[in-house]
Amino acid sequence: MRSSVVGLKREIAVLDLGTSTIKVAIGKSEPSRNSTSDNFDIRIIGSGYQQTNGLKVGAIKNLEKLEDSILSAISEAENEAQRKIKTLAISLPMWMCQSKLIERTIDIGNVVIDEIHISELQCIDKNQYFSEPLELMHAIPIEYSVDNQKDIIDPKGMVGEKLSVRLLLIVVPKFFINNIKNCLYRNNIEISGYVASSLASSLVFNKNKNCEDYSIVDIGGTTTDITIVKNGKPYNFYTINMGSQNITKDISTVLKTTLAGAERLKILYGVASFANQTNESLIISRIDDDGDEHMTNVSRNTLDSIVLARVEEIFEIAKIKSNMLSSQKVFLTGGGARLSGLIDIAKLRKFLPIDNIRIGKPLNIQGSDDIVKTSTFINAIGTIYYHMTEHKAKLNINKKSFFKHLISWVSRGT
Repeated sequence: MRSSVVGLKREIAVLDLGTSTIKVAIGKSEPSRNSTSDNFDIRIIGSGYQQTNGLKVGAIKNLEKLEDSILSAISEAENEAQRKIKTLAISLPMWMCQSKLIERTIDIGNVVIDEIHISELQCIDKNQYFSEPLELMHAIPIEYSVDNQKDIIDPKGMVGEKLSVRLLLIVVPKFFINNIKNCLYRNNIEISGYVASSLASSLVFNKNKNCEDYSIVDIGGTTTDITIVKNGKPYNFYTINMGSQNITKDISTVLKTTLAGAERLKILYGVASFANQTNESLIISRIDDDGDEHMTNVSRNTLDSIVLARVEEIFEIAKIKSNMLSSQKVFLTGGGARLSGLIDIAKLRKFLPIDNIRIGKPLNIQGSDDIVKTSTFINAIGTIYYHMTEHKAKLNINKKSFFKHLISWVSRGT
């Protein structure tokens, strides 16, 4: 068990729960290197990266093992940052979330629309839409309508009789939240908030110039999450129960090598040579039918074909799940996005848009470990952005004077 410590000031520690890896990052804001004063950069002063134990898609299988994995990642981040973590913001995996698009309308009586109208419109009872014991994480406004005018991004200041909104509701089972809470509380760590990983990652790409409509294909260890973003906000998401670990298992099965050996082959070679066929041979360790290990040769083309078959399957399902992938920018993220030659294969086989596909990386991130600047840490970085900007937004709302709120409220009743 951990001892109680003083909380961090002006810094945010986040926990990203993945089925294959658990990431912890401690970040603080710094003045932006760009000229815009409203922006800020993030410096990662501590990070931890551990294999996930006790967690499988859709369930916690062993809470004690999961707790050990989380604490190991926390300790790594603490050691690098030279300070203790008292609170954590949690990035929730999309395979644990459910979502629903709903529409709501209120009568506003032909007055100027303000923040109070927006708040009333987004104030919902989740029990109207979900029957299970679920926790509402987000009610994300996708687009507004004022009377007959549709596709409005921000209706404040407009005048009309009716105000409508399309909301994306994201919920998580209460049992999952409660178990994560108990795991951290036992170790004297409070939870400062939650964010769905699809929303977190979208914040990272929203910092890219002219980037509002796009898709994110997050290739994790055992799942691939597809998030559709419209006007900078998650519009829908899908989860495929398949990821980079399936590639490792395929290599291990076909070449009769160990999982560790298969993982090494995947990382070292990927599918980088597929576009240019080669006669290169690789020396691998093979397990024969008697269980004995011996060295043998395998052609590079054989390895490429094994990897390609699974990559094709993942991309084909992603394409079927979301026909919007063919007309938008596409960012590949997650540990699986670092597979050598992935972009070339996607373009060669035309799985995704030829000109608009790229590996997603966080911008303006500083840190001693280069891994925090890669696609692997997108969700963790996005969670830091979310809680920093959310806090700033709350402060800005609080600055609005009491009299302005009162006048707005009175005018609505007249």
